[in-house]
Amino acid sequence: MRKFVLICVICILPGLLAGCADENSAKLGCVMKINGYEVEDAELSLFISEAKTLTVDRYVSQLNYPYDNMFWSQSDGETTAEEYFGKQLKRLSAENKTILILSSQSGLIDSPDYLTFLKMMREENRIRKEKKAAGEVIYGVLEFTEETYHSYLMTELREELKKRMADKELAITEDDIKQYYNKNLTRYMQANQDKYIIISAKGVSEEKMRDKLKTLEGFRGKADEFRKLCQNIRKENPEFFLVSESTLPGDSQSQDSRTGTRLYENTTQTEEGTSGNIWEDASGAHVVYCVEKVPGQAIPMTEVKQHIKEILSEERLNELISLKGNEAVIETDSNWLEQVPYR
Repeated sequence: MRKFVLICVICILPGLLAGCADENSAKLGCVMKINGYEVEDAELSLFISEAKTLTVDRYVSQLNYPYDNMFWSQSDGETTAEEYFGKQLKRLSAENKTILILSSQSGLIDSPDYLTFLKMMREENRIRKEKKAAGEVIYGVLEFTEETYHSYLMTELREELKKRMADKELAITEDDIKQYYNKNLTRYMQANQDKYIIISAKGVSEEKMRDKLKTLEGFRGKADEFRKLCQNIRKENPEFFLVSESTLPGDSQSQDSRTGTRLYENTTQTEEGTSGNIWEDASGAHVVYCVEKVPGQAIPMTEVKQHIKEILSEERLNELISLKGNEAVIETDSNWLEQVPYR
């Protein structure tokens, strides 16, 4: 359970988006401390937008409150929108500071304070500027702002933490992988590889197709004989532009471009050894015959082992960050939220 300790701190608000402070400055504006580390007002500003989005989503999208002058005083029965916003802002700040603290402890960065963050951003911008001057390829933005660099740095640090902690807090065992694989087996099932014969006739109506294929019923379950019938039809009738075999996965995303959705519907709904309904579209009339239903097989665990390990590693890191964020000691002034320009 998160601990909240209220103390009086002197807060200076030079503007949350006022830009970078001189790295020799003694202190930036501070509105809270997390595990003894100050959260500068500029640092806090990085989470205001996200906390506000979460609040609006809850009270407007879920509870149907209007977003008007009275919005921040609206209550869900226990918590006002303003109080909810404050909790989300604290949570996001604590989780962010947790990543920085873990990174500092792992030797990825010098310190979890905001001045270190600014120094790293300026150094990265300097390197990119020099590369640009030298004509080298630069991936991503040419110059980071505090907001864009924060997003970039958090992504980089998370990836590095997963590597540094892979044998410790984030260790994934063979049993972990096996349990996840068995529990989520449907995710690793290949689509059906059903086999069909497809017949398409250009400029032929459904009625004419039925007449031409009136003996179709006699070939149910006799794929070889049906194949010969199709070949004869094509030889004798040049308007039949497509008489071929096809393997169509039983997947909603697998649709033949010639006939689209109707082909997909007929192939997946046709039983083995039977023909589907004849249908007509702009290109002509079509019918399918199901030669064989081939159920999809599970992809072997050895082939998806690394993928599962990455998923579990990400989950473990999220759980660790959330846990340490919840346990963080957050120190604020009693009226700290009044000093945050979020309305």
